Amino acid sequence: MKCIDVFVTVPNRKVANVIIKHLLNEKIIACAGIVSNFESFYWWKGKVENSKELLIIMKTAKNKFTRLQNEVIKLHPYEVPQITSLDISDVNPDYLDWLKDTVL
Repeated sequence: MKCIDVFVTVPNRKVANVIIKHLLNEKIIACAGIVSNFESFYWWKGKVENSKELLIIMKTAKNKFTRLQNEVIKLHPYEVPQITSLDISDVNPDYLDWLKDTVL
């Protein structure tokens, strides 16, 4: 089983909690962490913007990404939410077993 870390930025803790709780309850993710005091700089509608955000980092199986993405889009207030993933090439075998048991 391939593991991924998924990154989603959100405007506030309320949105983060809704997304995380939903994905955990649906067994789409095994766990999530929130990085506070995250500042984003980006192009939006022809100009450079910046905003304070939170970053959610989630752990799941690679085959869950499409479902995760679809659920986040439904729950997220942004017109174009960031939903990106990174493959985890090296992982503690015990952690991988826990992840498998949690989301499969």
